[in-house]
Amino acid sequence: MCHALITATFGGMTEWIALTLKQAGVEGVFFWYVTGCMALSFTVREPSRQSQLDAVDAAPEEPNLPRMQP
Repeated sequence: MCHALITATFGGMTEWIALTLKQAGVEGVFFWYVTGCMALSFTVREPSRQSQLDAVDAAPEEPNLPRMQP
């Protein structure tokens, strides 16, 4: 859901921002716009239904393998 909102917000404005920056003569700023969008999409994540602590407790146990005797 979060990724979809970021994509809809920033992705829909990309062409307009690129053309506006080109007309203003500052095409290099577009790089920072794209970088900011990527950084935001990587840092914002959806809350999971299972907490990280529960995931550790729910991990399958290792099988009891017979130990080799020396």
